This record gives sequence, C-alpha cells and structure tokens, in this order.
Amino acid sequence: MNSIMQPVIHRLLFIGLGLSLSLSQALAQSYSQYVHQADSCFKIGEYDNSMKFYSQAFAIKSTVPHDLYRAACSAALGGSSHFAMALVKLAVDNGWDNLSHLESDADLRSLHGLPEWSTVTEDLRRKIEEIESKYDKVLREELLAIYEADQSPRREHMYLKSLRPEPKAKADSVYRIILRTDSLNIKKITSILDRRGWVGRDLVGPQASGAIYMVMQRADLRTQLKYLPLLKEAVERKDVEAVYLAFFEDRIAINEGREQIYGSQIGYNEETKKYYVLPIKDPENVDKRRESVGLGPMSDYTRMYGFKWDPAALKK
Repeated sequence: MNSIMQPVIHRLLFIGLGLSLSLSQALAQSYSQYVHQADSCFKIGEYDNSMKFYSQAFAIKSTVPHDLYRAACSAALGGSSHFAMALVKLAVDNGWDNLSHLESDADLRSLHGLPEWSTVTEDLRRKIEEIESKYDKVLREELLAIYEADQSPRREHMYLKSLRPEPKAKADSVYRIILRTDSLNIKKITSILDRRGWVGRDLVGPQASGAIYMVMQRADLRTQLKYLPLLKEAVERKDVEAVYLAFFEDRIAINEGREQIYGSQIGYNEETKKYYVLPIKDPENVDKRRESVGLGPMSDYTRMYGFKWDPAALKK
C-alpha cells in the first residue's frame, strides 16, 4: 500500500466508519467481492454501507482507478466531501483520465466548491495534454476512423432491430454493410499489426488502441492465432490491459471448440430469445481467474445479459 493511500485507508477503516476491522478480517473475502457489495449498496443509495465495503476492498488493494472513483462518488453522495476529494485525487494518481466525465458527473457536484477541485482538474488537464502530445497522431486518426466505421453501422442496425414492426429489408441491408466493413477493417488492422505491432494506449490513446481488439475479435480463427503472440507481448509490456487478452483467448478457445477460461463469451438462443454462458472450464473457480485480469464476478456479468449466473447448472 503506498504512503499516500495509508491515511485514507486508515480513515476508511477506523475513523469515518467506526469499523474495528483488521487486515486479516479484510482478507476473508476477495477484493472483487467487496467491490461488488459496495457497488450494490451504491446503486440503492446506501452510501455509508457502500463505503464500508470499499474500505474492506482497499485494505487489500488500492490501485484500481475506477473503484477509487466510484468510492469517491459514494463519499460525496454520503456527505463526506473532503474525503471524497481525497479519493478523487487517488483515482487520478492511479490512472483515472476521463476529464470530461469527472467535470460533468453530478455525483461529485458537491466537490466543485472545494479549493482542491480546480487544482485536481487542472493538473489532470495538463497531464492529458502531455500524454496526447506524445501520441502518434496519424496512426491514432487512422485507428479512430476504423473504430467509427465499425460502430456506426452497428448502431444503426441495433436501432432498426429495436423498431416494431422491424424494417427487416433495411436491417438486412445494413447488416450486409457490417459484413463488408468488417472484412475491410480486418485487412487494415492486420496491416497495422504487421507494421507496428499491437499498439497500446500510450501511443494512440485508449479508444484508438481498443479499436485493434474490437476488430480482431471479429477475424477468422487463423488470423486470431497469428496475431495472438503480439497481444501477449503488448500485455507483458503493459502497453495493453490484461482484460483484452483474456477476452481474446476466450474467443479463440470457443472458436476452436474448447472451453473458455474467463467466461467472457456469451451465446444467444434464437428459439428461447435468451442469452447463456458458453462452456467454461472449471466454472466454480472462474471468478478467481477473472479477478486476476481485472474482471468483476460472473454474477455481475450475466446480470447485464438478463440471466442469473449458476455454475452448478452450467457444469451439468
């Protein structure tokens, strides 16, 4: 635990929340379990309880920017503005870089009058400008154009499929555009990979870097296997987040007819109109593997698709 974080965690554990919790007690559950409980309390407005669970999580690990930011929102909504400000600083120090979201987030509105607010936002603005000055701007624009070419027809297709009655002919026409665009984008991305390797966020920014994975997940198995080593190397260099590799390895496993490792691949039954988890190796321990690469529990993941996570049923 870094020296900056120690007084904040100390306050979380003992001062602000009245907890008598030792580190050994905190380790009784995993980090992701505590964060899940904290988020559940946050969603129903129990901000004090949310902070208690965040405190237990941060006693284990205090370097995940999204979780630090969410804890700041809990503290701010719970009336602890100065404490929330300290957590915002920690989130930024640990990599939170979404300035526009930070400035517009209604959850943090109570912090805007604090003298530290303008200091944090200005420091982050300068930090972003410094980072972006080092970007390969030509490559970044190329990747962002590929990203938009991938997403634009998909957004339109999703909209058309949501209409009742569905304009099937038009939706089918847009789907054909998607297939053609995917083919062109895969050629563009593999060309970049051959020339530059698997480009990370430090060179082009998170969205442009994410475009590579987004397109490659749609490639054929042979192409995915060819470029898998480049992704592994990028993750080892910490140029790319481990979560991208986890999803990519799961996609390859399913394409090869094997069981996935991290449970990222979800299927859809056209007859029942329901989603389901594609085969997973050792489903009882999948959450441990997910946590190791920065993913939340399967119960949260499947909830987004509208069904309950049941490892026992999946094993059967």
